[in-house]
Amino acid sequence: MEARLDRKPINFYKNLFNTSMTHEETMEMIVPDAMPDILRIVDTDGTVMLRSKEAENGKATIGGAIVTTVLYMPEGEERVKKLELKIPFTSFCESPAIDKNTRLVANASLCSIDSRSLNPRKILVRADVLTQISGYSPSKAELCTAPEDSTVDIEVLEQRRDVNIVSDVREKTFVVSDDFTLPSSKPQVNEILKSEVAITSDDTKTVGNKLIMKGTVNVNILYAAKGGDGPYSAEFSVPFSQIAEIEASESPEFNVAFMPTAVYFDIVDNGDGGTMITMELHAVAQFTVMEQRTIEYISDLYSTVFETNHEMENFSIDAVEKTSVVREMIRTTIETSVQPRNIVGIRAFTGRVNTMDTREGCQLETTVTLSVLYIAEDGRLLSQTERMKVSSNWEAPCENVKYVAAAVCNDIYAAPAPNGVDIRFNVDFTVTANKSQNIEMVNSISYDENNKKDLSAYPSVTVKRTMPNDNLWELAKRYNSTQALIAEANALESPNLEYGQLLIIPKKR
Repeated sequence: MEARLDRKPINFYKNLFNTSMTHEETMEMIVPDAMPDILRIVDTDGTVMLRSKEAENGKATIGGAIVTTVLYMPEGEERVKKLELKIPFTSFCESPAIDKNTRLVANASLCSIDSRSLNPRKILVRADVLTQISGYSPSKAELCTAPEDSTVDIEVLEQRRDVNIVSDVREKTFVVSDDFTLPSSKPQVNEILKSEVAITSDDTKTVGNKLIMKGTVNVNILYAAKGGDGPYSAEFSVPFSQIAEIEASESPEFNVAFMPTAVYFDIVDNGDGGTMITMELHAVAQFTVMEQRTIEYISDLYSTVFETNHEMENFSIDAVEKTSVVREMIRTTIETSVQPRNIVGIRAFTGRVNTMDTREGCQLETTVTLSVLYIAEDGRLLSQTERMKVSSNWEAPCENVKYVAAAVCNDIYAAPAPNGVDIRFNVDFTVTANKSQNIEMVNSISYDENNKKDLSAYPSVTVKRTMPNDNLWELAKRYNSTQALIAEANALESPNLEYGQLLIIPKKR
């Protein structure tokens, strides 16, 4: 006969995979007929836009585009010209666990980008794209607790355990629009040569079942002024907030990732004889909700009356910790072929983060590509690129832990130096730890009402001196007693036993 157990479901999202990959994308472009021939390429830059995420049987696919700008000096002219193109890219990973219900969290960024002229009317652009993808699948487990049938004489050992679960994985698309007016000290805008957009998360909190996300859009513009001189740079920042519905209990934590999906800039007359820049940014917020829950389940059982059989079940819950940030402050000097007069712009791209377990914790390492655009003493607009390794240590336990790590550069400062450019910047390594929590529990109990135990060989009372690994449950199970009877017989106020303690163990009648 099978004893009916009380079953309590627990819903969570199982982390199927975390993967990162780099791949090269190339595209050729013909210079439009209305534009002059290329004398030399000055600078190449780009921004990654996320366009699609699809999960189907056995495969996850991420699609996007690299919005690219190439600046070049034309033959017979002194003013820089720009070429714009969109380079599509697709990244995918395969796993038999992926299906249409899998929820994806994706981030794509540039590791590097450059171009060269094949001839005065044709260029080749090459970009290295880093794509990071995590997949989550909705899962459910049933936790078995004490038998519903109180007439069955079965002793159960119930465990209470705190577990961290991913309770929700969602996304929300949104739009941020704003107008920027240049300060009077700067020349007015005639043409935007290139732009850089970065979205940062400032604060995340919950009110009821609503997630409130606050962040900042940081914008860098390189532009040509009216009259054709320049280029000049300008920086703007736009705060924003978004509200999303979530499934979570009290005091959850979050990991939030923002990705731009499209951005549009325009130059308009501000009505005072000057110009104003309008921006419309489309983006997606991707968030995982983590929370701690206390679960109860049966880890062992026995009967003092019947012979019993039971089956055990093993399942795991993936604990995803809140993202930690480790900062490295870097100072370096890039040597240039000619003396810089002033710095026009600087970009810093980070590559894939490699992790290695050490005695101190986890070592993080990435490659940073620095690209400086500057005006030389002779008036030429030039650029210089350099790559460097950056590493850091994250003091955290590494055993049985999977890390998802990424890096981003911020607070970049550059200034002319003798025969080069002095650069200071921060590298923020973001690390998310994933650890499996394994649960072994009883999921079924059966017994034979007609096959009672023969307890005639058991004494009514056993006297025993405890050994180092003895506990109340094991002693009660071994001598056909119960924890309650042993505690009562020995006036125990605590279930903890001392080595060498003399116990009276009564047999349950």
